[in-house]
Amino acid sequence: MLIKAPAKINLCLYVLGRRPDGYHEIFSLMQAVSLYDEIEILPAEKFSLTVEGVQIEGENLIEKGHRVLCERVGRSLP
Repeated sequence: MLIKAPAKINLCLYVLGRRPDGYHEIFSLMQAVSLYDEIEILPAEKFSLTVEGVQIEGENLIEKGHRVLCERVGRSLP
């Protein structure tokens, strides 16, 4: 499965305050642009992630999603 994740630009972003769950309430005005990331999902025996192009520091959102899913189901998923 190949998914295109469209990009956006924040024209303004205001952090309004912290919520009880630790996230922040925000106000943002966004504009879609013609750029996108391609996400390819393939069948596999275990979870793996390959990132091409610009690398980010810290935990990738896909890795975080996998970790949270494992926590929610109460076991490690391959």
